[in-house]
Amino acid sequence: MNLVPVTTVNHFVPSYLETLNRLWFGMLNAGPNAPLVVVHCAIFLADYLFYAVPLVLLAYWFRGNDDQKRLALKAVAVALVAIGLAQIVGYFYPHPRPFMVGVGRTLMTHIADPSFPSDHMTVFGAVGWTFVLARVFGIGALLFVLGLLIAWARVYLGVHFPFDMLGAVLLSLLVALAMEPLWKIYGVAFSRPFIILSHKILQFFKLTS
Repeated sequence: MNLVPVTTVNHFVPSYLETLNRLWFGMLNAGPNAPLVVVHCAIFLADYLFYAVPLVLLAYWFRGNDDQKRLALKAVAVALVAIGLAQIVGYFYPHPRPFMVGVGRTLMTHIADPSFPSDHMTVFGAVGWTFVLARVFGIGALLFVLGLLIAWARVYLGVHFPFDMLGAVLLSLLVALAMEPLWKIYGVAFSRPFIILSHKILQFFKLTS
């Protein structure tokens, strides 16, 4: 593995953390003899597993009562705030992707933008933590399992470091916790127009069917 001195990567991170990040990346990144079937599987997960999040939320919305609809909307709100903060973190802390510093093997195309924290894992974490904090542990666990798969795939393919994923999980948890008191105050009012619109749409289709 081609190692670049950690001091050339980012001045905001202690060198021992960057070294640990590189060590874990070297353990997870695809080697020169990586089986082709595993590579293709990882590419599929990295490209398409993300769509499980909107599918889960839509299913929860349409099959749920008003309280469950509010929880789905809360998950979306937490994810949007978390993604917004992730962009700010990436702007002020532009940690490069592995291929930008000549580390490991890269087996999928990706733009050369900051890698920390991972947008994909931020969304999975935000939605997953929202369900966990609401004690809907089944869906929360499902999302974290899927998030773990996409995290492995994107590190394996060389477009993320492991700390990108850990940072996303931590950031999304902090956002989810911060949103809890705000949602208790504003959640019902925020959700009401969306729920009313949903009921009207469903009623329309019932009348026309």
